[in-house]
Amino acid sequence: EIGDAYEAVAKFIGKERLNRASMEMLLVTVNIQVPLGYLGIAYLRYAQERQNALLTVGSHEGAMSAHSYVRRVRHWVLIICLPYVAQRALMSSVHSHAFGRFRHWTERSLRLHSFFPEEGDGGTLLKAVAQSNFTVEQY
Repeated sequence: EIGDAYEAVAKFIGKERLNRASMEMLLVTVNIQVPLGYLGIAYLRYAQERQNALLTVGSHEGAMSAHSYVRRVRHWVLIICLPYVAQRALMSSVHSHAFGRFRHWTERSLRLHSFFPEEGDGGTLLKAVAQSNFTVEQY
């Protein structure tokens, strides 16, 4: 079904233009989502280290004190959490913007360019509209 939908849209837009735009969107998606995946894995590892450190607080001689654990948590929040949240939010916004542009381009191409081709005077359908009785003045 996805292939059939792609082919139907390609008939209106043009296969070359749709392939180029789809490939561009694929590259943007890969370049944003793959690094965010690695960043998420690193975040989860640091979070697990922090949780494991909590288990050692005050458990035996030479173990981490509660005060040093709080310092480590502060460090974790400032150095790990805040940059992770900022990068995730920024890159998700960039991806959302790129996808929105792709979606709007596709919609514009389907709606506008199928009725008013970009081929100049020879391809425009305004001639047919100009000769019809369905004008604003007729209403």
